[in-house]
Amino acid sequence: MLDRRIWGVLLFFILLATPLLLKYAGVYGWISPLFWRHLPRVSVSKRGEGTSEKLAQLQVQILRFKEILAQFRQLRVVLSSRREVISAQVVWVFSPSPFEKKLYISAGEREGVRLHSAVLVGKQVVGRVEMVYSHLARVALLGSFKISVRNRRTRQTFILQGEAVGKLVSKHLQFDADVREGDVLVATGWEGCFPPGALVGRVKSVQGRAKVFLRVEVEPFHSLTDFSEVFVLPPISAQVGAE
Repeated sequence: MLDRRIWGVLLFFILLATPLLLKYAGVYGWISPLFWRHLPRVSVSKRGEGTSEKLAQLQVQILRFKEILAQFRQLRVVLSSRREVISAQVVWVFSPSPFEKKLYISAGEREGVRLHSAVLVGKQVVGRVEMVYSHLARVALLGSFKISVRNRRTRQTFILQGEAVGKLVSKHLQFDADVREGDVLVATGWEGCFPPGALVGRVKSVQGRAKVFLRVEVEPFHSLTDFSEVFVLPPISAQVGAE
């Protein structure tokens, strides 16, 4: 008798709970796919937005780091010469002839500038001091004098001479010399004034492969008039650069 009563009670509760279970199961079965499918999308979307912002910030930081690194490398080239570095302002730019351009800088003998001192903008050679006054110096720009250079790619060395301001050429390389357009040329420092490794220019054109000697045209890395401040490095010895 007791067993029948127990089974009766259990059957009553089962019949009472069945509609609720069916309703819950139906609602849950309808909502569950939407919920679980939407949840990853929301999290991935938010994660993607956060990642994009972090990437943008990282790119800005990388650009700043590259700028700082470039400035550091420029100063390292200058300071590696172990010579006094003199900072000067460009006072005046003038052209004594259509093919020549010179400038005056705000540092002279009193500031430590010497004849044939190298003049650089960062790590790039722009000229050489040709006249020194008490507090001024006159600078001959690239293209006004000869300079010994090294091809960074092949390590080959040769002499560049100027044809005009900003136009450097080599006329004595043999026709089979390994030189190409785009090759980077740096100073050798053999003259005793330019720091070894300072940038001079990039090969613009190579002509005369069918002749005995090549004609290699080089353009300076830096515009020879688009700057207002320079670094001056006195020469290693008192008498250098005489041509």
